[in-house]
Amino acid sequence: MKRTIFRMAPALALAATVIISSVVSSRTGGGVWAMAGPALGALGVIAADVLKGLTAGDRLRPSSDALFLSATLLAVAGFVGLENPAEMTSLIPVLTSGVGVVFLTRDDMRRACVITPNGAESGK
Repeated sequence: MKRTIFRMAPALALAATVIISSVVSSRTGGGVWAMAGPALGALGVIAADVLKGLTAGDRLRPSSDALFLSATLLAVAGFVGLENPAEMTSLIPVLTSGVGVVFLTRDDMRRACVITPNGAESGK
């Protein structure tokens, strides 16, 4: 049971981050504080990636993919937040969950998708 909960830590951290960043984003007013929700979402994605690495026995550092996707999350939230900060509240859970799915897929389920000349898909 303890090992199962340890393996679920990245998913639980990301779920908590989505909830907390959504609440922070909805409670803050406009201005600089409107980016607090997306910043927490980006940190949550990085934390989930670090936790996933720890469960796999890797070093304590985020991958370049996590850093790139967190920066993309912040950039998209910034573009949306400049025009209408109220829309960012509904955008945060969707973006954070979408970015986090990349890190929470099981390693044995990841396959390269290659389109063959006859149009059929083939895996690794």
